[in-house]
Amino acid sequence: AEEWRIFEGLDHVKAGIKELQNSGSRGEDFWSGLMASASTEDMTHEQYEETLVDAAAVLEPLKLEWWPCRGTLIALLRHGSRAGALSRGRLDVVDMDIDLMVGVDHENAWPGIADAIEAGLKHRGWDGCMARSSVHESDPYFQGSRADLLICVRSKPYFSELDLTSYVNGGTGKTVWVQRLCSGRQDETWCFIPRRMGALQHNGGQLRKSAIRPMGRCRVGKSSVPCPRRPMETLRAMKHYNFSKHCAALPDVENRLSWREVKGE
Repeated sequence: AEEWRIFEGLDHVKAGIKELQNSGSRGEDFWSGLMASASTEDMTHEQYEETLVDAAAVLEPLKLEWWPCRGTLIALLRHGSRAGALSRGRLDVVDMDIDLMVGVDHENAWPGIADAIEAGLKHRGWDGCMARSSVHESDPYFQGSRADLLICVRSKPYFSELDLTSYVNGGTGKTVWVQRLCSGRQDETWCFIPRRMGALQHNGGQLRKSAIRPMGRCRVGKSSVPCPRRPMETLRAMKHYNFSKHCAALPDVENRLSWREVKGE
């Protein structure tokens, strides 16, 4: 994982931009090479669950708050695995990669934690990880955003992708956030959370802590993983696809997108 620092002073801006540009170039080369080796075959139930086991084995010793999000959360709530049977012999394949949220106490803590996650996954046979921002390059705030995402890949014995989004616990406040922009001097700094930027942009850039805690458990095959207290609130904050407005258990058949269509966007 490439290191990234939050901007806490105007004198760090130029150095930060250069660092992002360099890490992005190396990351894209790494990612392109691994994606070229990806199998076109869908992941099996067993492989999906093994990937989650790997993630848990790395994250639990780090004493991190983490939970499934987006398509992975929908799949576990609906089927307890990556897919489940529908009527007329159809199969509801919700997602094919693993999406997780990982909480940190401060933005500056994430680069070191990302390194530790990558090291743990490599020890379990994964190829490596790429750090990037959830903010699109066309966004005017992109240059000041942090690399909140960690995308990890294993190419053998089967292809697996693990997408981790880091969020900041926010101290004693009532919300967590993914992106925050700060400026000023060492003795006086002001910060704000952009409302329409990053992974939580569909909820004003923040998510209530009460939507996450106290956490429950979601079934994964014969085991379980941590799950947020109010799953629908987290899903709406990230505006994921393939679930009905008020119920994650009901596929949105009318507006349904396949996993491959979404990946091709």
